[in-house]
Order: sequence, then C-alpha cells, then structure tokens
Amino acid sequence: MKIRIKRKSKQMLNEAAMSPADLPEDFYIKLEAFGDFVEISYEHRDGLDDSIEGMLVAEKMSPQDCVANSYEITSANATKGWGPLLYDVMMEYLTSSRNAILTSDRGMVSADAKNVWDFYLDHRPDVEKVRLDINGKTLDWIFGGKRLAPFKQLTPDDTSDDCDQDTAIYYSVGKGDWKKYNTQMAQMAAIDYPEKTKKWHEQSVSYGYIKRGTKIMDELYDNGQLEVEGL
Repeated sequence: MKIRIKRKSKQMLNEAAMSPADLPEDFYIKLEAFGDFVEISYEHRDGLDDSIEGMLVAEKMSPQDCVANSYEITSANATKGWGPLLYDVMMEYLTSSRNAILTSDRGMVSADAKNVWDFYLDHRPDVEKVRLDINGKTLDWIFGGKRLAPFKQLTPDDTSDDCDQDTAIYYSVGKGDWKKYNTQMAQMAAIDYPEKTKKWHEQSVSYGYIKRGTKIMDELYDNGQLEVEGL
C-alpha cells in the first residue's frame, strides 16, 4: 500500500473536548485488546459514579474492505465532550502498537461522530490523514459498477489504497447520519444527485487517521488512569 498523507497546517482551535487533566481521579480509561478488536471505555474505580460514560470499539477490516492494517470504529458513545479523548487513545494505540490506521465506520455514522472526524481533518495538525481511494465494492453497491459511476477512482491503476467509502458517498449527498436516514434512502440520494457524489473524497470520513507517539496514553499512565488488558 502506498500511503498518501495529508497534513494540515491550520492552527488548532479550542474545543469542548476533555483532556487527561480533566478526568477526575476516581475515573480511568480501560483499554482491552483481544484478537481483531480493541475496546476503550471510561470506568469508575468503585462503579458508583456514572457522570462520565463512554465506549469506543474498533475492529480490524478485511483486505477486501480496506487497505492493509486498517481498523474501523464499529461502536461509539460517550458523555458529551468526552468522546474525542477515547478517539485519541485509540489512534495512539493502533499506530504505536499495531502500525494501523483508524477510520470511521464504513457504512454510516451519526452526525456527532462525523463532527469528531471533521475536527480531526481540519484542526488537528498532530494527526496525520491518510488518503484512501474508493473501491470497486462501493461502486458496485451504490452505482452498479465502475462504468456506471459518475466519477472515476482517484488512483484507478493502484488498488492498494482502495477502501469501502459508503459513508463518504452518503455524506456527500447529506444522507450519512444513520439516526436520520436508512441505507436505502442514502443510496437513492446518491443515485439522484451524482454531481454531489463527485466530492466524496472531501469528506472527513473518507480518510484514514494516524497519531504518532503516545502523549495522551503516557499522561494517563503517569496519572494512574490507564489500564491495559489483553496485549
């Protein structure tokens, strides 16, 4: 796979997301790695306080679905403001321990999750963005094949960067939020508005993400707020 990295030089904006310093001392982050799954969650030491909740699950993708060593988020939920910290830990772990990239769910994602990926794309220069192309599987599923698609692949002669891009296509026509639309509605919109789908690659969910170093994990570990199992 030829990795194409997009680097943003924009100044990072302040956001409502929390940092390790904001995590109360009675809470910690639990990271569990088992087989092709990685799960990260907030835990209270006595299990008595649920003021902060959140869980993030990533699963390794098959070579037929995306590039080698890629993981997609399959489940995500968190108390408002506490989600991005879990994403940072997930990226750091996958990059440092598995030499892998992280992507959004390749089917549909909620608007809240999309906002997180938008922020990573536009305002996080410390996070590297890996350019992923669209694969034949997505083109077959939505348009009925490459010849019928309203656009060409970014690198038609290179399949090593191909990945499922259903989510990016659906968001290019404004129908990617699974809380508001179903797959059939999103697919029909893509067929009805082919010109909009040509900008699928501008969507934050079309990229893979890498976060080198373990700054966040180290800070949590030093604070006694990181527990790792199953490595």
